[in-house]
Amino acid sequence: MIIKPGPVIDFLIANQNVNNPYEIDWSKAKRMLKNLRIKTRPSNTEFKIVGLSEQVCNEQLFTLKQRNGPNGNGDGEVKTVEVTVYDYFVNHRHMEIGYSPTLPCINVGKPKRPTYYPIELCNLVSLQRYTKSLSTHQRSNSCGEISSETSGESESFGRCS
Repeated sequence: MIIKPGPVIDFLIANQNVNNPYEIDWSKAKRMLKNLRIKTRPSNTEFKIVGLSEQVCNEQLFTLKQRNGPNGNGDGEVKTVEVTVYDYFVNHRHMEIGYSPTLPCINVGKPKRPTYYPIELCNLVSLQRYTKSLSTHQRSNSCGEISSETSGESESFGRCS
């Protein structure tokens, strides 16, 4: 199955057959997303998903290193501060985050040094194959797509003869 590019949250909602992000089964989502490639906003950088955060975005802490210089130029001592992923993107990157403060973050870092992004800032990259076994819902959707494609092809073949 080829994955359609677009928001990660739309992919999860469609594949789990739920109505909104708050109904998603996150243990299933973690298995579905692992090793898929995403692009993050606003940097448009591509990453491979390692997993999901243990906590939701407005509770997941990480250590932020800040430089404090005498003139505020960043030449002085390095100060470390614990900050949530949500606070970092809203206050330091000045980005609006709507629904993902209460959802897990996507981890694109290394096991000893995770890098978290709010799920609504992540988009799946095109031309990826979904290599895991398909659920019943996914299988029925893909069979429906294939049968509608092949019926159109047989009509066009009939017209050629």
